[in-house]
Amino acid sequence: MNVNDKEIIQAIREHPEQGFRKLMAAYMQPVYWHIRRMVSVHADAEVLALKEDEWFDSSDKLSAKLQCAIHTLPAKQQATFNLRYYDELSYDEIAEVTDSTTAAAKANYHVAKEKIIDYMNHND
Repeated sequence: MNVNDKEIIQAIREHPEQGFRKLMAAYMQPVYWHIRRMVSVHADAEVLALKEDEWFDSSDKLSAKLQCAIHTLPAKQQATFNLRYYDELSYDEIAEVTDSTTAAAKANYHVAKEKIIDYMNHND
């Protein structure tokens, strides 16, 4: 837990409404993007996360296409790709999260990446 998180917790204890605002200000964007990776449509992520439009340009068709490509992957490859590409976790960390080995995490990521590249190149 970092210092900012401790301050947020203290603020929630002392002044719940103000603390909640601090919490939302600190984590609104990461929560939005986490949800956005699970759904292909910005509007769905916005409804689920109650996020503002400032983080996603709905005219960005390339991002939407990438999300569609990711959603074609099997669950473990999808999780591995998201953890490596978006969250920048190491293969060791991914292996721990996905309950696999480091070698399997590397293999899943590279296979997922190749499938995504293929999807991006062959789907308009």
